[in-house]
Amino acid sequence: MRNGGSDLNGGARADRLPNRAAPFTTTVSSGEVVVDGPTGFCIDRSATKDADLNSFVLLGNCASLSNARINESSNTKAMLTASLSQSADGEAARLDGTALSSFFKSDAGRNSLAREHTDGVVSVNETFFQDDIFYIYPSDGGSTARDLDTSYWRAILVIKGRLTSLTVQDFASKKMSDANGLDLLQEFVAVMRAANGGDPAPLKAPVAVAAKPKFVAPKSNRRLVGVGLLRRILQ
Repeated sequence: MRNGGSDLNGGARADRLPNRAAPFTTTVSSGEVVVDGPTGFCIDRSATKDADLNSFVLLGNCASLSNARINESSNTKAMLTASLSQSADGEAARLDGTALSSFFKSDAGRNSLAREHTDGVVSVNETFFQDDIFYIYPSDGGSTARDLDTSYWRAILVIKGRLTSLTVQDFASKKMSDANGLDLLQEFVAVMRAANGGDPAPLKAPVAVAAKPKFVAPKSNRRLVGVGLLRRILQ
């Protein structure tokens, strides 16, 4: 497990950095959802936005955040984000991997991933659906964030009835391999599930990035969440 291991069983966190100037966890969505990250990542309180329908949390290197900054000179290998959204009627979102694949391969789907909201700049390198989680690896050629790599991993899943998007964005000067980025994202997913009382699931899903995995057919009673709800968490 990365950096000495994440505490998925609720035990003492002796393996984590001792500086508590930046918290390891925070609660959002009316206090119902805990946001927690892999070992070495803490909450950037200045970038946290919490509301009933939409919440956003940024996680960075604990040592850097103790000085209220995230920068390339730190040992941070990536920047993590968690976005949560809830449908207006409170209905739990249910994912359909096939429908999500079709959506993100469309112009509208690719454009929804553009950080600068510019049409035609996003390409989708990799997608797969596994364990009720949709994984996507896009590249955003229109991003103006020079310190961040143009490609990043994103997981879309449901946590406590809220549509949740978790991302791993590495720095351009410290780019991880595709497989390491996916590994970190899957650890993020596992920590988030465990923090919210769910099955943490395997930290390493039995899917090799190089293998170009095919979609696992979802159960017939599942459907794509409303596109409007999906767009909200991607912005």
